[in-house]
Amino acid sequence: MNEYAHTWYVYTHTPQLAAQRMVDYWEKRVEVFGPEKAFLPLTLDKALRDDTAALENGTVGIFPYKMDDLGRQAVVYDPSKLDSTAHTRESCIRALWYFIHAALEDEDTQRHGALILATPKDVTFSQFDAKQESMIIRTLRGCVPLRVPAVHIIRPASFFFFIWPFIKVVFGKKLKNRVFMHFGSNAVLMKNLKDGFGMHRSLLPCEIGGFILYDQVGWLRKRREQGA
Repeated sequence: MNEYAHTWYVYTHTPQLAAQRMVDYWEKRVEVFGPEKAFLPLTLDKALRDDTAALENGTVGIFPYKMDDLGRQAVVYDPSKLDSTAHTRESCIRALWYFIHAALEDEDTQRHGALILATPKDVTFSQFDAKQESMIIRTLRGCVPLRVPAVHIIRPASFFFFIWPFIKVVFGKKLKNRVFMHFGSNAVLMKNLKDGFGMHRSLLPCEIGGFILYDQVGWLRKRREQGA
């Protein structure tokens, strides 16, 4: 399903807003990919052909499993894996666009959106990149036609609370109210996610205490073989 149909799923019954969002989308896509790649297919061998490092290192990604009662997938973000020597900020954003569009291939995601699963527990203060954070959040705030019903921040590092007042300004009022922070042992975390958000341990990644061991590089390899 193309970007136009995605937009209609997100902005049902609001044609004027949908039309404006389409314009905004293509303007941002040209900004992110440049005029030479913006109109290429968002596939690994086309528009993303120079972004392998950012796609594979795990800073951003997709957890392509139905992880809650509404069948939503998650876009994942782990700032502890950020490596400015391996790829640029812009490459990371292009990778994020790819993962979001991969999630939008699923009709449940088109209707119900995708969760954001952030795992900043192991990030160091020296890795914190305010500009990168802002670029990621602004992408999620409306540049792409994706509903974001909830942002789950799992066990943030202690210094996170010093920078949160600045980060939440970038989130904006609407998205800021959908941010949930989680703490505690694996057992406590799994219970809270299940009871409060319908997220089941059997469908959550092992990095946060779930049962699924997800291989992002392997997933990308299959996508490449499929021409996706």
